[in-house]
Amino acid sequence: MQRSRARKSDVYRVERLVAKRTRSNRVEYLVKWKNWSEA
Repeated sequence: MQRSRARKSDVYRVERLVAKRTRSNRVEYLVKWKNWSEA
């Protein structure tokens, strides 16, 4: 998984958490972002 850096001016709103999993001792979340399509 590649990490990206958000700028301070970037604001994203979460609609809901779809799923949660643990891989290699790290917790990952599948997020449904508000006002973003399901592409």
